[in-house]
Amino acid sequence: MCDIDNSQCSGEIRNITIRLQQHVELRSKDGREYHDNRIISQKQFDGLGANQSTGGLNRYLELNLATIKQQPRSFEDNKSLDKDDLYLAERIQPTSKGAIVKLHYTLTVN
Repeated sequence: MCDIDNSQCSGEIRNITIRLQQHVELRSKDGREYHDNRIISQKQFDGLGANQSTGGLNRYLELNLATIKQQPRSFEDNKSLDKDDLYLAERIQPTSKGAIVKLHYTLTVN
């Protein structure tokens, strides 16, 4: 839900982009680190004209997380994933804040 106030601006908002990004950090026992940031999904919506506002009413911006299917990436060893691992790698994983694996998401609206 997004409340948009462009009432004091003479320029229009051409579009609104909502983006879900995944941030991955892996750390090995010997201290090596792997970092990856990727856009999981993004969608563009119509903007808002100059001197306009949603008037305190929220605008509904939706990203359907159930339809997200990622392209899994292999590690440097290039081992292929078995069927179960491939299934999990294609779906959104839960946030994790451990010592070895850190995984979180950000949702931005521009």
